[in-house]
Amino acid sequence: MLMFCASCTKNDGRQSASGQVTIDGQPIEKGSIMFLPLDSGSIKTGGPIVNGKYDILTEKGPVSGKHRVLCFWEKDTGKTYVDKDSGDVYPVRKEGLPKIYQSEKSPLEVEFSRKVKTYDFQLKSDADK
Repeated sequence: MLMFCASCTKNDGRQSASGQVTIDGQPIEKGSIMFLPLDSGSIKTGGPIVNGKYDILTEKGPVSGKHRVLCFWEKDTGKTYVDKDSGDVYPVRKEGLPKIYQSEKSPLEVEFSRKVKTYDFQLKSDADK
């Protein structure tokens, strides 16, 4: 039984990661962040951004090493739409970040290590220019 429990906690070298993501100094209220390892043998990971913060638990976290960072922002447009079947009203959202932040050419990189757990990203709305 003890051997079984030990294997339950195996995390394949993963670690927790958290931080803040802002655009022009303002928190991204709803979005997601993805970490793509620059070492092709590593694990891709990511999670939601809520009120400018992300928090990835060890079980789903990144492994040590360099990663490219991709960010997405579900920006509220101020418009709504009505679901034709249910009649429910939903906000209309669209991607709010420059496309460079969603591509493998993203200028954002991070090197994860076991010593550091917090990684903040300050994005700029004019990054595509």
